[in-house]
Amino acid sequence: MISISADPAVLAFSLQSLRGSASVIASARSFVVHLANSTNERLASTFATRGAVRFGDDMPWSFLPTGEPFLHGTGHALRAVPLTANKCDSAVIVTARVVDVIDPQQVLEPLVYHDRTYRNLSPHNISSKEGMSHD
Repeated sequence: MISISADPAVLAFSLQSLRGSASVIASARSFVVHLANSTNERLASTFATRGAVRFGDDMPWSFLPTGEPFLHGTGHALRAVPLTANKCDSAVIVTARVVDVIDPQQVLEPLVYHDRTYRNLSPHNISSKEGMSHD
């Protein structure tokens, strides 16, 4: 996911195919983007695995009053409505306007996927440029 605009809040992401849950997202009138925190590595891995059961009985989730599924225990969540969906080879690039921000019950370090592994952005593992020489 990337931020396109702050005002109005617009984000973009790509769907790699239009099968399974990607087809549901591509045709949804609205959806929720969950910003995972440092405790959500297993959850993120499940959602990234093709064919995995999403919103299963072993996951704490419910429907929002507006009808979207919502995962409890994640970081901030963004309820969004799609603006565009453009095909790019086998992928679809989706842009969406954020219509609601759902604050987490507890703020923890964010979880990111980088260099084929999950990492959290705690202050001790964010590299600093202090002390680096500039030639």
